[in-house]
Amino acid sequence: MHPAQQYISDIQNGTIPSCKYVKWAVQRHVDDLERAKSDDYPYYFDEETAKWYIDLFQFFILYEGEAAGRPFDLSNLEWIQFQLWSIFGWKRKSNGKRRFRKSYVLVAKKNIKTTLAGCLGLIGLLFDGESGAQIYSAASNAKQAKICFRAAREIAKKSPALRNRLEILSHNIAHMESASFFEYISSQSAQTKDGLNPHFSIIDEYHAHPDNEVHDVLDSATAAREQPLVYIISTEGFNQNGPHADLRDYCIKIVDPNDSTEDDHIFFLYYTLDEKDDWKKEKNWVKANPSIGVSVKYDDLRAKAKTAAQLPSQLNNFLTKHMNVPVDAEEAFIPSDMWAKCNKSKLARPVSELEIILKQYQGRKCFGGLDLGSVSDFTCLTLAFEPTEKGDYWDIFMISIIPADTIGERKNGMKIAEWVREGWIMETPGNVTDHNFTRELILTIAEHVNFVELAYDRYKMTEMVTSLMNEGIEMTPFGQGYVSMNPAIDDFERLIKKELINHGGNPVLEWMMRNVVIKKDPAGNRKFDKEKATDKIDGVVSTAMAIGRAMLQENQPEPEWSEFTTL
Repeated sequence: MHPAQQYISDIQNGTIPSCKYVKWAVQRHVDDLERAKSDDYPYYFDEETAKWYIDLFQFFILYEGEAAGRPFDLSNLEWIQFQLWSIFGWKRKSNGKRRFRKSYVLVAKKNIKTTLAGCLGLIGLLFDGESGAQIYSAASNAKQAKICFRAAREIAKKSPALRNRLEILSHNIAHMESASFFEYISSQSAQTKDGLNPHFSIIDEYHAHPDNEVHDVLDSATAAREQPLVYIISTEGFNQNGPHADLRDYCIKIVDPNDSTEDDHIFFLYYTLDEKDDWKKEKNWVKANPSIGVSVKYDDLRAKAKTAAQLPSQLNNFLTKHMNVPVDAEEAFIPSDMWAKCNKSKLARPVSELEIILKQYQGRKCFGGLDLGSVSDFTCLTLAFEPTEKGDYWDIFMISIIPADTIGERKNGMKIAEWVREGWIMETPGNVTDHNFTRELILTIAEHVNFVELAYDRYKMTEMVTSLMNEGIEMTPFGQGYVSMNPAIDDFERLIKKELINHGGNPVLEWMMRNVVIKKDPAGNRKFDKEKATDKIDGVVSTAMAIGRAMLQENQPEPEWSEFTTL
């Protein structure tokens, strides 16, 4: 049995611990092998071709670290063999060309991904039978793009089977016989470079790309090639609203056996922890680090894990870079696993099922928080319903409102549009925040629930405050500075840690929680830093205001009857 086939078996039977996404990727391959038996299925698997490409790695001589001067040994790197097995083995029945035109591999740092990518570039240059092949190493900046190119250049210099066939310069590797070359480009040069016709494109550290420009330029330029490959590699990053997260989420749908999304031209591997995995347990580390014991050292991970456990400021960096777990800020306000534990029970969706909520919570005590959007921004209204029994959790509903015409202009517009369709976000016509709509929504809610008070940012909404107060709603101004926000943040955090909040899995509030950045004054008081937040946090602000006011009321002592009696 070939090592790639053994890897498939070991993943399926659990011999090698793996996350659900790797299991899904392997199962996709196995299912496709079964489908290939049908004449109607457009692809077939060529084992001999897959083996041939894997065998090429014996000719690549490494240049740094413990392995310097030795061939690229894949014998203990079965996960890489599975990649190559899949990418190069699957072909189209119509013409025998490769099935996969794009590959996206997400894996933790130090798992040899950049070295592997450099070797793939050399394969495209020398061994893929493509005349006039253009190979590009691309990244968000020239410095990062050069890292992969440098790896390929140094390997080519060290490898006798390669160096005599190539002209190797500091910025270019050329195969004169086939008029092919390998270069590196950045996002800036990709926009202006004429004649792009890539055969292989390597896009490195995709999490650092602010937009799709590099990807789209290289991807669209492959149209003239019969079997191009856009090979995208990355470790998770701190921006979960960028192009890497959009592509990752799309690819997850492709491999998810319970999702109907199909895209036969993309190969996807995602090494990370499962949601309930304890990152402190060493047995789980292989899920994010398939090269552990080879390029990833246990002692190094142990030291970094110990630091992360003792310094909260280092935890998110460890989770992101070494466990490949997506987070949004380098220092989390609330760790994602802690927030997940507050999904206590299913709640109705705050937009599409608002009528159900109002009936279900008819007459219940409710504390509200309102962060009103300015001009064309999000407006967020949080409803925090008091528990029916002491010691039970607070049910939290966060309603987001956004002008419909602004959705397409946002960098995460596709995700927001999806949340609108799913009933998590409310859209209003036009491109300007509709304060009258928000006012009418609040009045409708007040007809059903027992609004104890509605906290608001006193700097934003003088007219609306007057109008709502005239309708009998108790309006409470709430400052956004340290004095008001610090106790509210403390209360919010305390309830989360005690699992006394039920957010019902609201994905918009979860997204905003991940965007939070906390600012501290010299005394250690805290407030939300909207300027440094990675994206919108309005729903977190409105929720903290609602909880802050609720806890203030809850902690007030019951009045003594003696205070109201006279002798």
